[in-house]
Amino acid sequence: MLARRRVVAVSIALALGTTGCSPQQQQQKPQGGAEVGTQVRGMIQKMALDAEIQRAFLEGRKKTVQSDSSVQAEAYQQNLREQKGMAEEPQIARQMAGVNMAVSEKALADPLVKDRYMDLNLSGLRSITQDPVKRNDLMAILLQAREATLKDGKMRDRMLKDGINESYAALASLNTRPSVLDYQMDVAEQASIDPTQKNA
Repeated sequence: MLARRRVVAVSIALALGTTGCSPQQQQQKPQGGAEVGTQVRGMIQKMALDAEIQRAFLEGRKKTVQSDSSVQAEAYQQNLREQKGMAEEPQIARQMAGVNMAVSEKALADPLVKDRYMDLNLSGLRSITQDPVKRNDLMAILLQAREATLKDGKMRDRMLKDGINESYAALASLNTRPSVLDYQMDVAEQASIDPTQKNA
């Protein structure tokens, strides 16, 4: 492996040396210079498709990032820039969303990951509820989603049906029944003293 890495390094150096000549140097090359350039490009393409060479590059990048904090920071920043760039491209953004959803589905289907995944989501929600601004943003999003759902016939019926079933479930539970009855009594009392409801 070490010998192979040395060969890779030498090959890259030769390739860079060949392609990095100044315009004056390139003009002084013999007519075979174009052929040499083609050969170099072919060699680079072949290296790019070589699995062992790619593993060597990945291993080198991993060790460099782990040992050099400045390189690590730059690598992370570059990764973020790439992610943001992909998110701004509509077609790529849709593919990213599909990948994220697929990962979520896999996580929820994996017993070893499911609990951790749900705990992470719960932690995120708890953090949001502790921040007044983010909590209000979340409530606004939920209210908008509810309003949009009520405008959809099928989803509206399903949501209302779920609400009724939850009410029945709360009434059937010994723990929540007293609260449900108290609420219904309060509603009846308020209706009895509300002028707008007396003739209803």
